[in-house]
Amino acid sequence: QTVDFVLFNASGKELGRAELPFERLPERPKDWHAWIDENRVMRVQGERFFPIGVYYSAKKVEEGLKIFSDADVPINTFHCYGVPSLAGLDACLSNGVRVIPGVNNVYAGSRAGVKKGVFTIEDQRKYVRERVIPVKDHPAIIGWYLNDEPRPILAEKMADQQRFFAQIDPTRPTCSTFDHPEYVRGFMKGFDILDIDPYPVGRWPIRTVLDWSESMRSGALSVKPLWLTPQAFSWKWFRMGRSMPDARMPTREELGAMVWQGIVAGATGVNFYGPGHFLNEKNASTAKENFAILSHVVKELRRVAPAIVSPETPVRIDGVPSHLRTRAWRLGSDSYVLVVNPEPKPVKAKLKLSECFVKSNVEAGAGLKLAGGNVLEVDFAPIGYGVLRLCR
Repeated sequence: QTVDFVLFNASGKELGRAELPFERLPERPKDWHAWIDENRVMRVQGERFFPIGVYYSAKKVEEGLKIFSDADVPINTFHCYGVPSLAGLDACLSNGVRVIPGVNNVYAGSRAGVKKGVFTIEDQRKYVRERVIPVKDHPAIIGWYLNDEPRPILAEKMADQQRFFAQIDPTRPTCSTFDHPEYVRGFMKGFDILDIDPYPVGRWPIRTVLDWSESMRSGALSVKPLWLTPQAFSWKWFRMGRSMPDARMPTREELGAMVWQGIVAGATGVNFYGPGHFLNEKNASTAKENFAILSHVVKELRRVAPAIVSPETPVRIDGVPSHLRTRAWRLGSDSYVLVVNPEPKPVKAKLKLSECFVKSNVEAGAGLKLAGGNVLEVDFAPIGYGVLRLCR
């Protein structure tokens, strides 16, 4: 089916039109392994799943499992460059880690395609089949990574690739990572999951994460699931960062702020970019410190993730000033409240809840407390955040 959009001015003159095709299924196919539900939450074999992972080389996932385990970073996903071997997929599954293999940006005639010997559409189809078909039924795989920071010239190629993947593996969604909010609307036919990578530290204010999240979610008409790729690296580790005097690894507070700004804007998945570089020779002296930062933020996220994907009706938060952002969830008898200060200055406020609670526990961040009954007190540092679990 196709939805047609037509824009008119006040005098009735048509200014432009666009169409968005979609397929409405009478029921979900029983053989779907992973899919996105009505709340834009991933389901894996029926269970709600919040990806908490890292971008990583497909050839090194077995090594990565040990590295992140030894560093006490409890990820549950590898967002891969390339497609892991069957042995690598087996190792991930046995360690409770899911995989999103990458077959990204390889299009006939594109620069990336030419580098890989992909000159024609037949070459492209062959390239994909050779990598996907041998592993596509492996239970560790929950989706396919098809595009990384594409430009508008690839829009039709992306749509074609999306249709091809729907044929060769209709049981899993695809995801694409974007770095330009203004491009998203033109790519709607080319992806299932909207992944964004603002990377502000060294370039922009931290609240860029919130701004991009809200802008890109709107650009995708709020119908695509939003995933966040936070910056767990210093721009100085890369050529682009040599001209950035303020480039550095984010602090624990900055990395946490990025994550929770994305989540307050609706993110239902988080995959960090950068940890694969922690152990590079030039970064080895700071590896322990960097892993500690990542470990802290991942553990906060793991504590709250089951609530974030819960479909239960949440408590209502009233009296929220315009400079704060809030979200709430309910999981069983407990309620969870997230409050985020995206601004580079401290803030104090009192918020009211639609229900009363007798105790609370801090699950992430600091500066948020239950002051009694249905009142929350906010005392945030710049770019502060807090998550409370509230109990009756």
